[in-house]
Amino acid sequence: MDQYTEAPRSVLHCFGTDEKEHSETVEGVMSNLILGAIVSTRQALEGKIDSFSIELNFVRVDVCKVINKTREIEAKVVIQSPDTKELQATVRALIDKTKQLDDHLEDSEDGAGGCNLCFIIFSKGQEGSSLEAFLESWLQSIVDSSNLSAS
Repeated sequence: MDQYTEAPRSVLHCFGTDEKEHSETVEGVMSNLILGAIVSTRQALEGKIDSFSIELNFVRVDVCKVINKTREIEAKVVIQSPDTKELQATVRALIDKTKQLDDHLEDSEDGAGGCNLCFIIFSKGQEGSSLEAFLESWLQSIVDSSNLSAS
C-alpha cells in the first residue's frame, strides 16, 4: 500500500493500534458504508415500487370507468340497421379490449409478471388521469361519428 492508503506506523502507535487492528477498523468502516448504501438503495426502490403501485391503481380505475361508459353506450345501441350492427360490434370489441387491459393490470399487481406494461405513469389532474381523458375523447369520437348521443 502507498502512503495515502496506509497510516504511517508512528501514527498507529500513537493511538495504541497496530497495522492489523487498523486494517480491521478500515474493513469495518467500509462494510458499514456498503451496508448503508444497500439499505438506502432498497428504501429508494421500495418507494418507487409503492409509487408505481399507486399509479397502476389510478390506471385500473380509469379502465373501469371506460368499461362502464362503453357499456352505457352499448345499452343505447339498438340493432336496426347494418351501420348500427357494426357500431355495436365495435363497442363490444372495445369492452373486450378494455377487460383484457384490466386483466393485465391486475396480473401485474399480483406479481404474475405476464404483463408487458411497466412503469406507466399518467399525471393526475382535476378531471382524472390523461389516460381517462384520452379514452373518453376517443370513445366520444366513435359515438359522434355514428350520430349517437352518449348522454
